[in-house]
Amino acid sequence: MTSSPRHVSDDLKALSALAMASHEVRGALAAIISHAELLAERGADPHESRATALLIERHGRAALDTFDTILKAARDQDAPAGVGSGPCDLRAMIEELVLLQTPRAVAAGLRLEASIDANLPCQLALDGRALHRILSNLIENALKFTTDGNIRIRALLTASGDLAIEVKDTGIGVHPSNTQRIFEPYVRLCDSRRSGMSGIGLGLSLCRDLARAMDAELMVEHRKGGGSIFRLLISGRSWRGHSNDAFDGIRILLVDDCHETTRMLSAILESKGAFVTSISDTRDLTSRISVGSSTSRFDLILLDLEMPDHDGWEVQAALRRSGCRIPVVALTAHDVVALKSRAFQEGFSGILGKPLLLSRLADLIEECVVRDSARLAG
Repeated sequence: MTSSPRHVSDDLKALSALAMASHEVRGALAAIISHAELLAERGADPHESRATALLIERHGRAALDTFDTILKAARDQDAPAGVGSGPCDLRAMIEELVLLQTPRAVAAGLRLEASIDANLPCQLALDGRALHRILSNLIENALKFTTDGNIRIRALLTASGDLAIEVKDTGIGVHPSNTQRIFEPYVRLCDSRRSGMSGIGLGLSLCRDLARAMDAELMVEHRKGGGSIFRLLISGRSWRGHSNDAFDGIRILLVDDCHETTRMLSAILESKGAFVTSISDTRDLTSRISVGSSTSRFDLILLDLEMPDHDGWEVQAALRRSGCRIPVVALTAHDVVALKSRAFQEGFSGILGKPLLLSRLADLIEECVVRDSARLAG
């Protein structure tokens, strides 16, 4: 009995998803282990310890993103994972990546340099995690395929207002006939067994998919004299995005049974200018939000869906029956895409995954929160 073409296609997609997970998670876990070892050595220096801890957090989030990608692939969805929008400190990101990879470059006898256009704003409306994954992969590739010379990262604004980020190297280069093929999954332009270089040809494919999700274009060109230039071009309308004051003056009611989560999330939101009230007991929720009053104490409710006594679905149903008109955003540790349709049917204004990405919450605030301009003006 032979498999149908559809079953073969499904099997290939599943294998592709599994291979991508292995590639991404392995890289993130290797970075976490290395930084944890470094953290143990730097225990006496609080400043360096904090910087290393932040790197561990970033790579942990990258691993979490990968598992989210696997869940999406398991549902046979062809679209790449969605991305959020800023604020993103590109200058700090590039400086961090250079700092992280400089020891490896020096050990290989290479120079790793960066130049950043002085006219670039401090904060860009881009998904920092997606951009970090793209640049990390491009720099890793440059280090892998360059044996002599230098690697240079450059960020600049073009004459048309677009953002261009380039990774130039003096390595083996890419033949002009392969500039499209190199972004296909599983493509290796050199024999890994002979070259001794690891990898299964998924890094650049992932970078291309993330770039497309960001409404950006990733391309490569061969450098005369050797080497290559990978260029990420992001349109001006994509990186300018919304203003950074989305949280200023917003009154948020946070409903979550985990005290550690409410404590941490409240601190983060308040640092952005929001006023946060957190509760873990939903029994007096309607009285707290002044249902039936002409004015409300809150502009937005963040509601955890997984609570032991009354889950978020039940709480939202009770709020709707009571006539609550405050926008409610669901929070979940489960797969967001699988729950999105039900969330909108149940009257939620949006649904966000944990850990919470503030840029996506900012987008929802701008979409669904009606502000009282007189109150905000003082």
